[in-house]
Amino acid sequence: MRPGAVAPRILAGAAATYALARFERLATRWLGAAPVFSPERIAARALTRESVAKAAGAVLRAGYGPALGLAWTSAPAWRRLQWPLRALLAGVGTFAVELFAMPVSGATPPLSTWSRSEVALLLGQTLVFGAVLAAGSALAEQG
Repeated sequence: MRPGAVAPRILAGAAATYALARFERLATRWLGAAPVFSPERIAARALTRESVAKAAGAVLRAGYGPALGLAWTSAPAWRRLQWPLRALLAGVGTFAVELFAMPVSGATPPLSTWSRSEVALLLGQTLVFGAVLAAGSALAEQG
């Protein structure tokens, strides 16, 4: 992948976002309700109509995931790292940012109200995102 090639990076982010959405379905089943960090619940905090919140959550994820993938894969250190380290960096880095930034911004309830399961599921979800992003990025570099 050329250093300036944007499309493969966005596609890697989109693939990682798709995997994240599938993981969230498992998290919802596990918890019995959508986790506090789901785009649907984030949108619902800002909007009053549930149908609008659901659609807004999908739009939020559709833009956020690929943009986040583009940001990670554009970092100068990204190209110097091997696949497993890329996956770990993107997964744990995204987890840390989301775990602290979402409650501070008001996108989610305060972290003190999250269940342990929700914290663990957010970590799992962001690790899946990082792994798929790193794999997609590696494939794009080979092609």
